[in-house]
Amino acid sequence: MDKFDFGWGEPHVVREALDVYYAKFPAFPDIKNMGYSGDEGDPRLVELTKQFIKYTTGENYKYVIITNGTIPSINTVLRTMKEKGKNIVQTHPLYFGFYNEVIRKSQMSHIPVSMKGFESRLHSEDTVALVDSPSNPEGIMTPYSDLFNEIIWDSVYHNQVYINDIPIIPEHRVNCGSYSKVLGLTGARIGWIATNDEEDYKSYSKDNLHEGCTTSVPSQKLIIDVLERTDLDSFMLSAKRRINNNREQ
Repeated sequence: MDKFDFGWGEPHVVREALDVYYAKFPAFPDIKNMGYSGDEGDPRLVELTKQFIKYTTGENYKYVIITNGTIPSINTVLRTMKEKGKNIVQTHPLYFGFYNEVIRKSQMSHIPVSMKGFESRLHSEDTVALVDSPSNPEGIMTPYSDLFNEIIWDSVYHNQVYINDIPIIPEHRVNCGSYSKVLGLTGARIGWIATNDEEDYKSYSKDNLHEGCTTSVPSQKLIIDVLERTDLDSFMLSAKRRINNNREQ
């Protein structure tokens, strides 16, 4: 059993840390303007998310779309790639268990393979890779290279809370992530699709509306408030300690 990392999953200890460091608003603001949001999400949250991704990964992206979480983000990207002729999705052998259902929903085939097979297969025009960094449940980060146009990066655990030494970032075409694990706010259901390609951005934005029929306005407002009113350095240090203690227990 020592091969598994029980620090992953429902991050209740992270949520407890956030409860300490988040200066909560006294009353929920702007009730009259909580109808449907824009297709790309609240513009303020889009900008804050660009900054947050930069803070947690060091990556800059031109375009960010707010989604209903990481899995809806991946659903959207896979459907878009399916429309462009991709039929096979490859993952690390230790992939996130729900990927099977996500890939099946996109009507693509799932092939978990070794690193050697991964690289050789990715040169096929009908294949993409879905890389969760670091890969669950062992926290392994496998270096990928020269495969930019084929990789979807699931970065939900790629932050200072869950990993002590930030590993290398895989070359990728698109980044899918969320605030659920890093802030412990799984119930908010707020994620993102981030890319530097304008045409991909337009395609993902259009399909994101089909996936979620826009994103919860109250949830977006909550995340905005958390990001603006929380000392992230102190919070993440405390959350990291709690995660490490949880692993030991």
